[in-house]
Amino acid sequence: MPQKSEFFVKNGLNKTLFFKSSYIYNLKLYLIRFYGSSCAVLG
Repeated sequence: MPQKSEFFVKNGLNKTLFFKSSYIYNLKLYLIRFYGSSCAVLG
């Protein structure tokens, strides 16, 4: 029983870490794209 709950906790942590990292990655891509296009317009 304890092993099963431990597995679920680890699984949940992995999922939250994955979603957090992918969210940050997408945010960086969006910012780079946004600033890149605005710089191109200004330049």
